[in-house]
Amino acid sequence: MTQDSDSSRWLPLESDPDTMNEMAHKLGLKEGWQISELFSLDEEMLSFVSTPVLSVILLFEHKEQDNASGTKEGEGLFFVKQIKELGDACGTIALIHVLSNNSSHDVLDENGVLSHFLKECKGKQPKEIGEKLVNYEPIKSLHSATAQHGSQESLKQETRFHYVCFLHQQGKLWEIDGCKESPQVCGSTTEETFFVDAAQYIKESFFSKSGGIEFNMMVLNASS
Repeated sequence: MTQDSDSSRWLPLESDPDTMNEMAHKLGLKEGWQISELFSLDEEMLSFVSTPVLSVILLFEHKEQDNASGTKEGEGLFFVKQIKELGDACGTIALIHVLSNNSSHDVLDENGVLSHFLKECKGKQPKEIGEKLVNYEPIKSLHSATAQHGSQESLKQETRFHYVCFLHQQGKLWEIDGCKESPQVCGSTTEETFFVDAAQYIKESFFSKSGGIEFNMMVLNASS
């Protein structure tokens, strides 16, 4: 989602699993885990996805009113505020949220780029983390190299869209959107029911109200 017209802004990541996998593994995603495309939210189709599924990444056509948020929540979750200087970094920000908030599953290389960033952000507020990310060269250079693999036409299309993610933590289903003020609780869930619960929430809160808006979905899951 475009927020800054500066020529040095972060370009959008193309919305395909190859691109997202490339970026995720550059950040430090361990072998044995992958970003997979999700073609349908029908419960029967969900059963074909390799498990466990730790997070769902949703790309949707963004409207400014989507930035509205309720009360501040998400204590204990790592959250990056997408300030305007981060331009179209929402794909990388979604990956950061997915990888950093699934530490209990040992998905992240402790010596990887993202792990070092997380250590440097300890104790910082979401906006401060966003400000640090803007010029954090280890991640910015990886993002730039990955984003430039996309075609110019696809990059133009991606600027109309925005990435958010959903995950389970603390017995709750969370939506994490860097354009909001904080992570938002979407309901209760468990590790075992998360994938089905997330699919149902997305169908009810996004698909049923879409009015023709386009979507693309991916998951962080175990490699098949």
